[in-house]
Amino acid sequence: MEIKVKGIASYPKVMKSQDFKGDGNFKYSIDVLILKTDPQCADITNKIQEVIKNSFPNGAPKGFKTCLKDMAVEYPEKPAFKDYMVLKASTNADVNKPFVVDANKEQILDPTMDSQIFGQIVWMVGNLATYNAQSSGVKIYLNGVLATGVDGDIPLEEMSSKPSVSQMFAGIEETTPTPSFG
Repeated sequence: MEIKVKGIASYPKVMKSQDFKGDGNFKYSIDVLILKTDPQCADITNKIQEVIKNSFPNGAPKGFKTCLKDMAVEYPEKPAFKDYMVLKASTNADVNKPFVVDANKEQILDPTMDSQIFGQIVWMVGNLATYNAQSSGVKIYLNGVLATGVDGDIPLEEMSSKPSVSQMFAGIEETTPTPSFG
């Protein structure tokens, strides 16, 4: 089932695949953040339930995983995420490289684009399907990303996995003069 979603790009790996588990299985991927109040969330949830029902008529197996997650649960230490859901999409690099286009639907070839679209509003297109191999769940097989060039509402510092400067240096009170390096 095809799915199209508009949201904020988080941790995009759409230009250069990555071996996330260190097992030689390279993937292209993107996380798309969507406000919980956005009607897309209800639509995505309904589509996920439909795919589950079609694949598992007796109900999802124990330990079933899903591609839509509550950011307040996933990252409780990040208050900026509390009002968002995250939709995770990926595809194996040896099967399919996703199309990456700009707002004019022109293909982007710049290999640094992953870092450029981080935090921007994007459209993500993929196919929602279940899997049942070593584990079972529902995922989105990533087909393409349209980068709008518009920044999302979450400050990049809040989206980063590293602590902010004020968090890193909390409790340090420097009273000596700062040396000049110029």
